[in-house]
Amino acid sequence: MKNRLADELMSSSDIKGVLGTKVIEGSGEGQNVGILLSTHGNERAPFTVLPIVLDLIRNQLRGNLMLVMVNPEAYKINQRFVEFDMNRVYKKNGPDGNTLEDIRARELLPVFSELYVALDLHTVPINPGARAFTVIPGKTDLQKKLAQQLDVQYNVLYPSYINDTGSTSDAFVAEGKACMTLELGEEGKVDISAQVFNILRYLMYTESISEITLPKKVEKNTWLEVSQMEFVGDPQTIAYDEGFIRKSFEPVYKDQVIARDTKGIYQADEEGILLFSRPFDRYKDGSDALTEPFVYLAKEVQ
Repeated sequence: MKNRLADELMSSSDIKGVLGTKVIEGSGEGQNVGILLSTHGNERAPFTVLPIVLDLIRNQLRGNLMLVMVNPEAYKINQRFVEFDMNRVYKKNGPDGNTLEDIRARELLPVFSELYVALDLHTVPINPGARAFTVIPGKTDLQKKLAQQLDVQYNVLYPSYINDTGSTSDAFVAEGKACMTLELGEEGKVDISAQVFNILRYLMYTESISEITLPKKVEKNTWLEVSQMEFVGDPQTIAYDEGFIRKSFEPVYKDQVIARDTKGIYQADEEGILLFSRPFDRYKDGSDALTEPFVYLAKEVQ
């Protein structure tokens, strides 16, 4: 299905001449604030939510709003990625591989340098019932303060550079900047109006737009920190335990069996909450089981 915003982005090269970038000019009174889309090509809801925001803030921008289509080739084929996960190519020394995503990541680094702060919009296409939440790599104060503005139940403090592979947000944190992920909810079931308000809250906090009246927050922000990730060399040899519920934010008890394989049993180290579990067909698409855990657990923190 065609999308007007996606089509505009794929034909625009406003920032450093890089295709997939568009600048909406403000009054010049504020910072360059970014919104990133299609880090994963099969997460389409941001292209429905963001045009509503753009209509609402027309002629209200202070600084420039910079839109970046992170992986347009993956968007075109409606897949998470083409050759490798764009959220795993930003290594500590920079993206150094030869995949389409590595090449694109190197192309985007000068674009990111133009942004004061960014919001990376995602959805959760694999966990039924997933609600909106934030993901905060690097745990910087600015990212935490940004997360507190949004009406989400969970803010997830996330480790940087898993097995030396980093996310798009890590690329910003490495340069002393802030980029927070907003997971809008389950793909296809996003509460559009609620997430429009969240993006407006982001724009207000970064002083990109004037204060406007929005509905009061209904969620109490709960902070979670990733406490356990399980990797497996060959995902074909492992099976989730029959009693393990694989739904985001379900409670997990200490020593609960998560999965089993020929090497043994995977258990929860402590009581906590399930963040993500990965279906094994994800790995058939090219994800690396050594950098993409099959389960993430978290614990509540102050």
